[in-house]
Amino acid sequence: MNKKVLVVDYDRTLFINNDDMLNNINSINKFRENGNIFIIATGRTYNSLKKEIDKYNIEYDYLILNHGSLVIKKDKSTLFHYKIDKNILFDITNYLSKYKPKSVMYSYYTEDTNDINNPDISKITIGFQKDIETFKKVMMDVVKKYNNKLNIYFTQNYEIELISKETNKSRAIDLLMKKANFKKENIYTIGDSYTDIDMINDYNGSCMEKSIDILKNNKNIKKYSSVSVLIKDILNS
Repeated sequence: MNKKVLVVDYDRTLFINNDDMLNNINSINKFRENGNIFIIATGRTYNSLKKEIDKYNIEYDYLILNHGSLVIKKDKSTLFHYKIDKNILFDITNYLSKYKPKSVMYSYYTEDTNDINNPDISKITIGFQKDIETFKKVMMDVVKKYNNKLNIYFTQNYEIELISKETNKSRAIDLLMKKANFKKENIYTIGDSYTDIDMINDYNGSCMEKSIDILKNNKNIKKYSSVSVLIKDILNS
């Protein structure tokens, strides 16, 4: 049997509300009982996501964390880990300090930390006050100076998230596909935001009905109200 692989973003995709989550979990269990592979791909750290996994008793096979910087198996063993170069890490932190950010957080394997000297940092999250003009200026400056060194994502919460240029969610799926011998045509993805665009475009991608405009307005991308509906379509295909 050709295993089907489903890669799902977490926030605003797998989780929307409690009732929808219960339907999704039932569908995930059925999907995996049929011998298929379920993967969560998120910007969260392991500890942050593990709280959700334990709360809802979510069964999974792999986790893609920190927007693709870290890939682990269910037994917590690490398959891939892309860290941010220390020189770049210190450089961008110093550079953005002139804008007096509201918060600076560094993410590594398990959780977020304030310690810039942690050797395993794979994501930086820098938050700003809700000032759209300042935030636009910061965005333009960061893209101009660091776009060739880091993958840069902007959130609706006035945050900038940065990871290694070597990876993203799609790249993580590609590495996992080759290591686990998954067939590309059997890989399905779904998400709702900028960090999901690459994996949606590169695989059998769908998006949520309430997604960013670039996804929502793309007529070639199928929209879903819930992950459970997508799983039903995959199992019936």
